[in-house]
Amino acid sequence: MHCDIDQENTHEHIRQALEDLGSERLDHGLNILEKPELMAQARTRHIPFTVCPFPNMVIRPGSNEKDIRALLDAGMTITINSDDPGYMHSVYMTEALKLARDGADLTAAEVITISRNAFNAAWIGEEERRTYLARLDDFARREGLETAA
Repeated sequence: MHCDIDQENTHEHIRQALEDLGSERLDHGLNILEKPELMAQARTRHIPFTVCPFPNMVIRPGSNEKDIRALLDAGMTITINSDDPGYMHSVYMTEALKLARDGADLTAAEVITISRNAFNAAWIGEEERRTYLARLDDFARREGLETAA
């Protein structure tokens, strides 16, 4: 199960998603940064947060870059996503990764880690996950990047 949250005053919703519903992933939810106790809980459980840079720039102007960096620096598990570009009139994955990379000053190794997080958070079978992670690791090795396997 997952919950899609990231509006003002939704800290109680984040708490409910984590504690009451046992969510395995939180879509958006950047305002968790305002509640260290919720961050600690999510970090301990390795709850992935799907971060969508373009919509975040609309919802939380000026916060996208610092939020992505703050989540990473706090040891949170994040993924970068596009948030239904055809429906939301936003950007596709390549542009979303570029926005995140440029805005949060991500290193190549951090982009690899975020990509790894995405495969681990995806609702796919274990064999498919292993295949994608192996391909990602092969790419990282060819490019001389460290991976956090």
